[in-house]
Amino acid sequence: MSKKWIIFICCVLAAAFILGARGTVDLSYEPEMKPEDRLIGMMVTTSPVWGQFTFSSGKAEIVPPKGVPAEKKENTSSRRPIPEEYDYVFPGVEGVRLFNVDMTTEYGKQVDTRVADEEFSRKCVEFSHNDNTENGQKITETINGINGTLYYVLQDEEVTFFSASIYQKADGGIYLGDSGGGIVLNQDRIHYSGTATLSKSDSHSHTENGEKIVEGRSIKATVQLVYEPVKITLCQYNAARELIQADEYLPGEMPQDITPLRDTAMIVVDTENKADEEDAKHTYQAISRADTSFYTLQYKGNGYCTEHYHTLKWPDPETDRDPENGTHS
Repeated sequence: MSKKWIIFICCVLAAAFILGARGTVDLSYEPEMKPEDRLIGMMVTTSPVWGQFTFSSGKAEIVPPKGVPAEKKENTSSRRPIPEEYDYVFPGVEGVRLFNVDMTTEYGKQVDTRVADEEFSRKCVEFSHNDNTENGQKITETINGINGTLYYVLQDEEVTFFSASIYQKADGGIYLGDSGGGIVLNQDRIHYSGTATLSKSDSHSHTENGEKIVEGRSIKATVQLVYEPVKITLCQYNAARELIQADEYLPGEMPQDITPLRDTAMIVVDTENKADEEDAKHTYQAISRADTSFYTLQYKGNGYCTEHYHTLKWPDPETDRDPENGTHS
């Protein structure tokens, strides 16, 4: 039988998650199906989880990881938006977490994209399903994946990011695995792509009624270097490219819903950055009437920026009058 991969990314599954908003996150384990420890998340850090070295015969060797067990506490902090009664933290380890766990809803089990620390933006899921036959045995493979983006304000000339796997044992216990290799982003790269991707994956299989069932997990975090925004100016231009209005905001204070003026043909979002280089002090977004939304960044003070999305409610230039007070509703 030929392979059939179906990939649903971000918006394709967004409606399903909205419908399943009443669901609960299921961190329970199914030992009869998956006896091994399973990957359920990733922590991104700027220092290795396993930073201890031992010297033997003049050679430096990394101490084998033993795992950092999670502490279970009530989920009362808005900074840890885990949609569950309890949160899981790892003592002595600073970082941001992206989980890929099951959410049980009236529509069945789904991957919950909302299970992540607020530093992650652009959280979306990937789902793939493959039916195949090998040596007469039917093989069904399902991979649930989750992606997230981190916007990092470079503090020094370069920074190294590490990804540590978060595992769950058969008895339900959660622990942090080894951090593996790291990626380095430096000042030079911010002028180019300034991005890198950390990834973790695993899979488990079992046989059911003669059919081999493979279930996999894939977790990816894209780190993108940005400058710290200090002021955002929303500039509106008419069809003659004349500036007709400019509104200034502090990062995070621009309204979510914005109604441009009737004669506005184009919007330019001018973000003033905290940067030494003259050509980096401003970044620009050009927005036309075909666009219905855009995002700005706000620095959180811990090295990361988060996205703030804004919806554009374009008036009809033939019938709508200018908004009475400015550009936003």
